[in-house]
Amino acid sequence: MWESGFLGFKLDYARVILTDIGDCISSDAFAAGGYLWRVICYPRGLKCEGNNGEYLGIYLQLVSKSKNVKAIFDVFMMGIDGKPSTLSQRCMKVFPPEELKYSCWGLPQLVKRIDLAHYLINGSFTIACGVIVVRDDPIPVPPSDLGIHLGHLLDPLWEQMYATMPSITLHDIEPEAFKIMLRFMYTDALPGDDELGDCTVEMMQHLIAAADRYALDRLKLMCAAKLWEIVTVDTVASVLISAETYNIPKLRSKCIDFFAVEKNFKKAAFTDGFAMLLQKFPALVAELRGRVGI
Repeated sequence: MWESGFLGFKLDYARVILTDIGDCISSDAFAAGGYLWRVICYPRGLKCEGNNGEYLGIYLQLVSKSKNVKAIFDVFMMGIDGKPSTLSQRCMKVFPPEELKYSCWGLPQLVKRIDLAHYLINGSFTIACGVIVVRDDPIPVPPSDLGIHLGHLLDPLWEQMYATMPSITLHDIEPEAFKIMLRFMYTDALPGDDELGDCTVEMMQHLIAAADRYALDRLKLMCAAKLWEIVTVDTVASVLISAETYNIPKLRSKCIDFFAVEKNFKKAAFTDGFAMLLQKFPALVAELRGRVGI
């Protein structure tokens, strides 16, 4: 889940050009994702070996007491037209626990000082700073039920029922998905990414369908957790279809949160998966549009 905050950091050019290496200008604290943050600008960079003061650096500081906080720091220079320029950078950082509070992380070479004049409006320039807090909220998977599966497979009644049958036909399940499902029942594990290759998303969706059909709840949620780990704007719509079809509320909620980021919605809306989502679950698409405000 993502929660974000934004700061327009306006800096006076006359003040900036008079700073020495290691001098900084700090913003007021602002909120993002339930935490307080501060942006710190070093107009000539940090005081460290090899720095000649050529670049302006910008850093993000976590002010609140916290445990580990994972944040994405998006920074871009505002142009003289008042719109974001093409000069932008991004970094991601897991901020340490509270005993190391006030640690900074950021971009030591955002822009050359000699280029700042290109961004001036009435003697000042603005650095737009976005902070996205990434919540590590995995899909919960129930404890192993391997013993139950083995008990069913080794049950004498099972053998009596099916021993005389030359074959058993299973409908609506891909052969490869059945092999993985059977392997899971004996090992309580999914194959690695190297075995699945480039079809991980599709295979996880087949497995979710099979697991739902045969009441393998742990397998279903393990596949859902795997899908969430690898979700992208290209796959989120089809993943949401699986979550809605096979009643996986946690995965459904996470996909909707992913869509709620406007740039994600605008990209995902042009995928084949979104067209299928619109066809199968039009009410769900209406809910997504409401979340994004479109």
